Amino acid sequence: MRKILLTIVAAVFSLTTQAQTWVNQNLMLTAYDGYMFDIETVDANVAWGALWNGTTGAATPYTADYARTIDGGTTWTIGTVTATAGLVISNIWPIDANTCYVAMCDVNAGGGAIYKTTDGGATWTPSSTAAMYSQSTSFCNVVYFADAQNGFAQGDPVGTGANKRYELWTTADGGANWTQVPVANIPALTNAGEYGITNLFSAIGDDIWFATTYGDVYHSSDKGLNWTKSATGLPSNVNSGNRQDISNIAFSDAMHGMVVQVNSTGYLIKATSDGGATWTSVTPVGTFYPGEISGVPGTSVFVCGSSNATYGYASAFSTDYGVTWTDIDNSASHTSFSFVNDSTGFGGEFIAAGNVGGAWKFSGHLAPAATVSCGDPTISSGITTVNNAVICFDSTMVATTNGILAPTVGTVHGFSLIVSSGDISGNTDPNSTGLVLGGTGTIPATSGTSSTSLPNDGTIFPAGVYYLTPIVYGNATGTGSIFNLTLDPNCTYTGNSVMVTLLAQGVACPTSVKNLDNTTFAVTGIYPVPVKNTLNMMVESQKSLVAEVTVKDVTGRVISNQTFTVQNGQNTVSVDVNSLSAGIYTVTVNNGNEQVTKKFVKE
Repeated sequence: MRKILLTIVAAVFSLTTQAQTWVNQNLMLTAYDGYMFDIETVDANVAWGALWNGTTGAATPYTADYARTIDGGTTWTIGTVTATAGLVISNIWPIDANTCYVAMCDVNAGGGAIYKTTDGGATWTPSSTAAMYSQSTSFCNVVYFADAQNGFAQGDPVGTGANKRYELWTTADGGANWTQVPVANIPALTNAGEYGITNLFSAIGDDIWFATTYGDVYHSSDKGLNWTKSATGLPSNVNSGNRQDISNIAFSDAMHGMVVQVNSTGYLIKATSDGGATWTSVTPVGTFYPGEISGVPGTSVFVCGSSNATYGYASAFSTDYGVTWTDIDNSASHTSFSFVNDSTGFGGEFIAAGNVGGAWKFSGHLAPAATVSCGDPTISSGITTVNNAVICFDSTMVATTNGILAPTVGTVHGFSLIVSSGDISGNTDPNSTGLVLGGTGTIPATSGTSSTSLPNDGTIFPAGVYYLTPIVYGNATGTGSIFNLTLDPNCTYTGNSVMVTLLAQGVACPTSVKNLDNTTFAVTGIYPVPVKNTLNMMVESQKSLVAEVTVKDVTGRVISNQTFTVQNGQNTVSVDVNSLSAGIYTVTVNNGNEQVTKKFVKE
């Protein structure tokens, strides 16, 4: 009987470590369907993004709108750059929470300007001079600052004949004055008809690279004063009469970079290890998503993503300069990325006007994990907490463990969560206690956070008192769940047990388990994620009421609308989603006075 029970437990428990994951944040975009096409991370709290209007039939997708967070993404605010009529954002480049630059262009008339704010976007003033981007072929594409004083701006070629060059400017005083880069410092054009593309550049410190429509990459190693040019070797790519050989470009350091061409038949990748002087073809191992690429400064890490039906809604990362790729997720829209190190970054997501989401904050580490040996003082089993110490019948317990750092040595190593009939805190050989009832398998992650869900419906554990205990270990042997392993006491670290009571069917749910933050009801969780057939929502209410449940797709179209009676206490509301196509949806629970919206993925 005991063996059968443990087999069921091992199958039902679902523990997911978050070594690399995205945390969804609400952009509060209400004016149009759209996304951040350019996002720049300053630090863990500050990021700015430029917005794209993705509404079908919009006169132009470009806007003068930006988004900004200064509290790590808890709150995003949207504003508009007050500029000359007709100007829209080409790219955005922040210095800190208050100071930010935007390159702006007129998509119909050309030209453009650089604008700057020093008060968090409350006011914007021109930084560029009247002479900048004022010629007949001028078009402002890029602004970048290596630091608060030293900046660079790039625009399409100007001039005539042999003197026709890209219009490049530099500043050494925070944009108060700009100097045009001399023709002699800029390589000649490959073709008189070539030009640059808005936001098609990459920069690491003093090094700047920008791509051209004819497949070339220009490079400066001195903040934009002197330039070289190289041919990537990508073939000509013409779409609707317009040539653009390079779709994306990204560097992670002064030597290593990638360019991507997305064409009618697929995509091509080229990489460089000498700062862009030469380029070689790359055949990726794993799934590469060509919609967006970004390098993590000072590392071998690149991140890619996409947000369309052709290449999927997904993101992945590489730790070997873009050769081998590992999925971060494969069920969400990703339109832009920006990282300042391997654990700090933000991203964009396409959303319909008024929908939740629109921004991502990265959680975890992307760099290759260092070896963690037995006895390392930083090893930690983490601290486990539960959503409620008393789990009512037909409700779900959620156990979250934070601060995990596991050994990385031996054939079997990682993290597990143990279920036992007694307290096993600190025991280096818990399987010998006779108290272990079940647990998860080995999660081979070195660090991060894990979350485990257990429905209290009587099918897994009967009503009673149980203990949940986090454990990390190395040098273990065996296969399967934690209770099947032979643990090395010298490399096993067992955390503190947490007691949980599962109530039987028919037992009244104590009001003390409610924590609704002064609201009359709350949706405390949804499962499973992703969902295949039935979406279950945990709803807690302070009184009996009728709730309306509405499911919408990413465009805001209502898919279904139902009403449910919710009783005082904990409830499980189930919605049939079997007929939905795979994708991202929202579900809203409305009691007439309050509403809660959650996002879910249909597989």
